[in-house]
Amino acid sequence: QEEQRIAQRRDSLGPNGLKKLKDELDQARSNNKKSCSECGNIPHLPITISDQLHLPPIEYYSNKDEVDLFHSPTSHFIRYTLHIPMKNLPLDLQLYLPLFSNLLFHTSIQYENIHLDKFNFCELISRDILSCSVSNEQSPSPIQSSYVTAHYIDTFAISLQSISTDEIYKNTIDYFRYVLFGTIFNDHKIIIEECEKELKNLIEAIQDGHTIHLGFFNSLIHSTNSNSYYHQTNIFSQKNLLEKICKQPDKYQNEILSKLERIRLFILKNLSQMHFTLCGNMDLIEGNWNIVEQFMNECKTKSQIEIEDNQIKETKGKQIPTSSPAIIIGSQHEESGYVIRWARLPICQQDFVSLLIVSNYLDMENGPLWTACRTNGYSYGVAFDFDFETNLILLSISQCSQLKLAYSSAMETLKNLVEHKTTLDPQRMVAARNLTVCTLTEQLATLGRLTGVCIRSYLNTYSIEKYQDLLKEINSFTYNEECLLKIIDKYVSPLLNDNDSSALILVNTNKMKETQEFLYKEYGIKDVQLIKDVVKSLCR
Repeated sequence: QEEQRIAQRRDSLGPNGLKKLKDELDQARSNNKKSCSECGNIPHLPITISDQLHLPPIEYYSNKDEVDLFHSPTSHFIRYTLHIPMKNLPLDLQLYLPLFSNLLFHTSIQYENIHLDKFNFCELISRDILSCSVSNEQSPSPIQSSYVTAHYIDTFAISLQSISTDEIYKNTIDYFRYVLFGTIFNDHKIIIEECEKELKNLIEAIQDGHTIHLGFFNSLIHSTNSNSYYHQTNIFSQKNLLEKICKQPDKYQNEILSKLERIRLFILKNLSQMHFTLCGNMDLIEGNWNIVEQFMNECKTKSQIEIEDNQIKETKGKQIPTSSPAIIIGSQHEESGYVIRWARLPICQQDFVSLLIVSNYLDMENGPLWTACRTNGYSYGVAFDFDFETNLILLSISQCSQLKLAYSSAMETLKNLVEHKTTLDPQRMVAARNLTVCTLTEQLATLGRLTGVCIRSYLNTYSIEKYQDLLKEINSFTYNEECLLKIIDKYVSPLLNDNDSSALILVNTNKMKETQEFLYKEYGIKDVQLIKDVVKSLCR
């Protein structure tokens, strides 16, 4: 039947149909080439960014130190997000943090004279709360790389969304009280069920090449930095722990309960530094501000008691040495190839805007890297990225159908730019500036609707005013080829030097030896570390 369907399709096209398809393809390619010379400018943005983009009105206003209020007068819902600092969380507790997150809102409550088992508490929550999320990572920011920073344990965020009514508003604040002050881990069966669910999720995630690639990359770059709060217990050691617990649940019962309680006390201790964001119709909140005020005061009081009564000792983990310029990971299930090449170097504040625009120029649609890797059909995605806080420059090539060609093409493209063999396209650079403005504007204008963004806490020293200043600086950027070439030379050239950069490659297990020979023959990289050696280091 399949062969018959294909034959019918071929007959229906005929010679004229095939010619028509070819003409359409040629026209599309021609349009792509033209687009680089037809990039216009966007006008200078007025102060009211949301008006320019015609976004739903969200007005930011807050004169409270620990609270951000985002007023959306037409909204029928309110989203409450509590951000609690998690810096200095002892390493022996980091492994158990995902389990702790999964158990919140799914276990028993004992708060003052209120006693609720898991079933009754879940039923109560489902009656009032439309959505509930608990996350343990750093909030994203428009000025930070999405590739790297999503894996820090800087923040513990609890977010609830409910309808705007007086009764539900009060109930929602009470639910925060219950989970922060009343959570008890008294049902070992529920804990083991959560372990089994989380283990299943991890096993599924490990089948995905991109997840493995990202996990190893983050582990490797942060493991040698003792000042980093990166979640060093990566996806593999997380899986190892859950497998041990699920095989012998009774053996680890006391240890699990002890770790979960220590995490709860650690969070309680840090409530004095917490930050609250609320988005919705603030008329309701302002009229009943005492409800939030009482909750904030209670958090501070309990936090102070915990600080005085329970000092949790910090422990330092082992650092993982990473001296190899290339590491190859083999995955038997993965058909695509993935490459990350990265370098560490100080990023100057005065170069920030230019580097932001150059990054977009390199990997935007029809940009140099896009053309080298995607237009030629070697890979599905390519990105040039940087992280200002960790002084990191990286090249990422994902879902390679032809890994060797994708890698060679990307490196050759960057080399030609550094050696000035390829000229910059002024119109395309202006388009990159416009793209940067649009991206930052949209993120800034929608901060109030994003649950993970906290713009006035320790997470992010940029206030709204600073974001607007940054936006104006990007918008006033003018093309200067000499300055841009200096930026490219300064921040791109380290990626071309094996002594200054490292590579991480994921391929199908059958292609590991072939890839190793390719690196040695084409790039002279002799010191290649294989997956089994990396796993030993990371899972110690």
